Amino acid sequence: LFEYAISRETRIVDDIVNRLFGGDPEKPVFLEKTLETGGRVNNRINLNGVAVDLPKPFLFSVRPTPANIDIAIKGDALHENLAFYDLAGEHFQYGRYANAANRSFGHFAHSDALIFTYDPLQDSTAIERLATLTRDPQVNSHKVLNRQDNVLEAVIQQFRVLRGLQPTEPIKIPLLVCVQKFDVWKSLLPKWVQIDENSVWRSPSEGTSGVDIEELNRNSLHIKRFLQDISPTFVAQAEANFSTVRFFPVSALGGSPTAVEIPDEYDDKRAKLCIRPQDLHPFRVTDPILWLLHTWKVLRIARRRGGKPDGVAEASVVMRDGRVVGAVLPESKERITLDKQYLGTLIVDPYTGTPAWIPSQERKPEGSMMDYLPKWFGGGPKPPKRG
Repeated sequence: LFEYAISRETRIVDDIVNRLFGGDPEKPVFLEKTLETGGRVNNRINLNGVAVDLPKPFLFSVRPTPANIDIAIKGDALHENLAFYDLAGEHFQYGRYANAANRSFGHFAHSDALIFTYDPLQDSTAIERLATLTRDPQVNSHKVLNRQDNVLEAVIQQFRVLRGLQPTEPIKIPLLVCVQKFDVWKSLLPKWVQIDENSVWRSPSEGTSGVDIEELNRNSLHIKRFLQDISPTFVAQAEANFSTVRFFPVSALGGSPTAVEIPDEYDDKRAKLCIRPQDLHPFRVTDPILWLLHTWKVLRIARRRGGKPDGVAEASVVMRDGRVVGAVLPESKERITLDKQYLGTLIVDPYTGTPAWIPSQERKPEGSMMDYLPKWFGGGPKPPKRG
């Protein structure tokens, strides 16, 4: 059961829900973006004579119902309280996050996870490729460009400062990258990438459901490959700094917005991007939370396979350190980096679309790179110096 915890701020969420679903389903609705200062998601306080904006926490509770088949064994371990903080990307523009009056990041010191929303429709490469494939106004008339790798870099700096981490130390919380507006950019994926609408799998024999973590992990590799193509710096930053990274294809709206002239308090009648409630079809927006709740052992895992399926080639795995492994894929021969949640699971090669088994034990590739190096590299006699 996912429900509000005791918090006055839930009325903000209720107001949005009522605006979307409490009126005419055909009437366009405009939802304001998160503001950097002020607004309804920030508290302004006076700290040593300086006006400071602090983000409000949104509090929720996850707890089992009496019908939960694990409640007798796990009990209170299935109950979690969650606090969400919503920060605008403008917080992390160059210079702003270093402002002494900006205390918006204090919770980074204690956060258990970071959810980063990446918008491909603000990426110049993606927009160029989509220009002839969609009439979405975010690609054409309402285009906005933003270097999201710069935003992630600023986020990383704040985490390191507030946690007292050295540049080479990993940030030991998961980074969940929600690549939004999937309905618009999914055409840029290879045709063999098939992502359905649901990651929850029901087990009729047990009379319960679980989250298919292997499916979420497979999808993550496809979306990571897509982002590597349009913004390789972003992916490199993410994986170099966080202990665990997952990429999720999501769409809050499930369809393109419509430009509508709606006057605001300043009587500005410029067209704003709105959505008609009847056109809302959210896509996989719960996947990041489901993945987290499984990682925190609150949700059951589903469809765990017992071993390598017949006829599936096996990747070569070389252990690297305590948190990641290197795997050479059997068909594409590409080397990818995985964390240990992938060990003993079936993936799909993000370069070719063929299934590949990731073994749970280290298995070096035949004819490894060391076999092709000169003998002296491995400790034999070195060649004579050139005089």
